[in-house]
Amino acid sequence: MSFSNLPRAHIDPIEAPLVALRLILMMVDPEASAETLVLTLDHRRCGVSITHVSGTDDPDAVLGVIDALAESARSSLGVAGLVVASIRPNVDLEISDLARWHEADRSCWESDIELVEWFVVGTSVSCPREFCGVPARWPR
Repeated sequence: MSFSNLPRAHIDPIEAPLVALRLILMMVDPEASAETLVLTLDHRRCGVSITHVSGTDDPDAVLGVIDALAESARSSLGVAGLVVASIRPNVDLEISDLARWHEADRSCWESDIELVEWFVVGTSVSCPREFCGVPARWPR
């Protein structure tokens, strides 16, 4: 994967889910058993930061990560959205992830930011938002 094709923080908008996922997956720890990565976006959808949290083996751990980042973003004028990836080796989307999507979305909404996407990466890549019937939040 070429670094020259990656969006530059604070400069290039991230306007497609595969671009965000590609950027996030570059940060995955190949030795980790489970982890959560969060890409924060500004109002133009440019990347601000990537937060890496290891040891998120419990599927509900993503909610604590999102709550903490949403609360932190509330006091930061530069953050308008989150793209989240739960890395779960050998585990796919769970039916309980649909309820987690709604809870995470509500937490972000209460902090006045948008949960743009949540990827569950296991033996495949899934987006709980799609299974909840929520329209895509990407511009194209």
